[in-house]
Amino acid sequence: MASLSTVINGIDLTVYYTCEFEHDPYGTGDSPDVYNIDITEIEVADSTVNILSLLPDSVISDIEDEIIDMESN
Repeated sequence: MASLSTVINGIDLTVYYTCEFEHDPYGTGDSPDVYNIDITEIEVADSTVNILSLLPDSVISDIEDEIIDMESN
């Protein structure tokens, strides 16, 4: 399991996740990379309370995009 520290709407968050990467999943030589991300916990900094279920899908999507950016480098 990996973790990411990020700031969303001015709030420091720690995100715990797993990420599987597949290059050229369709075997065509030019298909886009696929990232399967499973976010298991999101905590406010200095807390151990999991707030994942409280966040809207748009925030989760932003966090997933940030994970993909980090994992692709």
